[in-house]
Amino acid sequence: MEAPMATTDAMPIEETLDDRDKTHGDFVDQADCAQRMVQQLNRSEGWSRCPTWMQYAITMICMKLARIVHGDCRTTEHWHDIQGYARLVEREFDGSMERK
Repeated sequence: MEAPMATTDAMPIEETLDDRDKTHGDFVDQADCAQRMVQQLNRSEGWSRCPTWMQYAITMICMKLARIVHGDCRTTEHWHDIQGYARLVEREFDGSMERK
């Protein structure tokens, strides 16, 4: 017996991708830009002094910056996400991030 297909009210993936193309820009262009920023930072002396969680936050901020310059720079979600990653780093410094 075949399993029933899952149904969802979510928008079709192609529609989602078309929507993201407007706010995030062309996938290949923004991915290339983000990776170039991260690669440049990787070559800096200070990168190795950053713990992995900080490197991850920096990488994610680079991705958001690439989306801003290749997509819609007025999409507030991009800017909000940058604040979020920066705040997570601050929490680590404050020791206020609870570990489970």
